Amino acid sequence: MKRTVFFLVLSGCVLWGGDHVVVSSGKSGFRDLSKRALKDIYLKKKEFIDGRKVIPVNLSAQDPLRAKFEAEVLEMDREEINNYWIEQHYQGIRPPATQKSSKSLKAFVSNVEGSVGYLPKAENDELMRILYEF
Repeated sequence: MKRTVFFLVLSGCVLWGGDHVVVSSGKSGFRDLSKRALKDIYLKKKEFIDGRKVIPVNLSAQDPLRAKFEAEVLEMDREEINNYWIEQHYQGIRPPATQKSSKSLKAFVSNVEGSVGYLPKAENDELMRILYEF
């Protein structure tokens, strides 16, 4: 009985996604990235990884996964991020591109060389390379 309950709980965690990943195309050549490197990439402080251009991609501002990514990886809340991009705007720096859904983000990352994005771990496939888990 205990094993059955444990399995059902574990299965539920996998099915409902509790885990998320930052991915790139399997062809990108990018490898594991640290939280610090991702923060620098998403705040546009770092534009290259091993000499290759990196293009960060966000989900829309209303997406709960974006809020989770910003809180856990960027360690910033929505107000801090908005203020940051207002300051960057005056220096000619634009925020990352956005996609409306994890499906469109995945398609973008698959087709645009050097792009990185985040999605539920359950939506990852063999064409993507996991760079970071959160």
